[in-house]
Amino acid sequence: MKKIIVSLALLAVFGTAFGQKKVVRSAENNLKKGNYEEALTEINEAIQNSETSGDPNTFFVKGKILTKAYEVDSSNTESTLKYGIDAFEVFKKAKEMDNGGKITKEIDKDVLADGLMLPPGLRGEGIPWLKYLSYAKALDAYEQEDMMMAYKFFKLTADIDPTDTTAVYNTAYTAAFNEDFATAKEYYKILIDNDEYVNPAAYFGLLGIVLEQEQNNEEALTILRDAQKDYPNEKIFSEYEISILIKLDRLDEAKTSIEESLEKDPRDPNNLLRYGYLWEQQGDLDKALEYYKKSAEVKDDFFDGNFYAGALLVDMAGKIVNEVNNMNDADWEKYSDSKLKEADDIYRESLKYFEKAIEINPDDLRALEPMYGIYNRLKQPEKAEAIDKRIQELKGGGN
Repeated sequence: MKKIIVSLALLAVFGTAFGQKKVVRSAENNLKKGNYEEALTEINEAIQNSETSGDPNTFFVKGKILTKAYEVDSSNTESTLKYGIDAFEVFKKAKEMDNGGKITKEIDKDVLADGLMLPPGLRGEGIPWLKYLSYAKALDAYEQEDMMMAYKFFKLTADIDPTDTTAVYNTAYTAAFNEDFATAKEYYKILIDNDEYVNPAAYFGLLGIVLEQEQNNEEALTILRDAQKDYPNEKIFSEYEISILIKLDRLDEAKTSIEESLEKDPRDPNNLLRYGYLWEQQGDLDKALEYYKKSAEVKDDFFDGNFYAGALLVDMAGKIVNEVNNMNDADWEKYSDSKLKEADDIYRESLKYFEKAIEINPDDLRALEPMYGIYNRLKQPEKAEAIDKRIQELKGGGN
């Protein structure tokens, strides 16, 4: 009698397990028929039951159902996205339970062969297919100029496959566009840490956030030094480093960096200009003027070199004029004429640089305004009047 009772109990257990597996098969059938809500209800029931909740196939089936719902929902809204996120989490759960077995191989089965999409019966229904759908939805949202949803679909794509550098870059870019700068930085750093990604674009994106949004010069300096190690031929990184060192008033470091750069390229106008600026900051105006002039000489259309040379010459002439104004009567009688002639000669020299500057950039008020004063001082009223007219036009006061 006891044997009969035990047998009946076993039948009950097997019957329950068989019943739950039948529910899983029914969910798969409903998936094939397109009855996604019924399929999801059934598979959730199986996941809640102890007899099938430990089977990785149960979770694989749920992942396939969620992925199909994700695929057919063309609205590409937050609710669509949730299907995709949930599917990815379920697939990961199934792989964890399967521990490299048959289900894992099915979940990781590719959707492409030699770059071509496989037909539905042959391609995978797991994670690679989910990634493919996510990227397609991201592109669709981007084309529709829905930058927030583009960002979220790109992010899911990148989370599915962090080695996909295009998806990771697009995630960082669209995150920054949507002012989620913390996420943008995170994904730019993922690219930087990827040895297979050989493109300075990630550094540029990261620096844009750190310098423009966070205004963190110290962090930018660290990033720039890493960038120079990874991309030693990108001169712009060393130029940025020098500019930041100057901003941070770390002039000795900046000087060393510029000198190293000028050894490699002694005709780099930007570094010649910065070197002149460093000498000016240290009070050696003759040395500063030498390098400002060099920067203008090596590049014919270099506005900054001409402007800085002209501006420094004006400052030097102005100091002489102030010196004359502060002379006592005896010194004034003795030295004023020669000193004022020296100042006027320097003003004339400054004009050569300002005139070249406005030839390069005719609308730059920084160059035009001192020219007006110099022409007046040198008694060239027609030129002064023409410059004044141009200034007024640019300021909106012309006829």
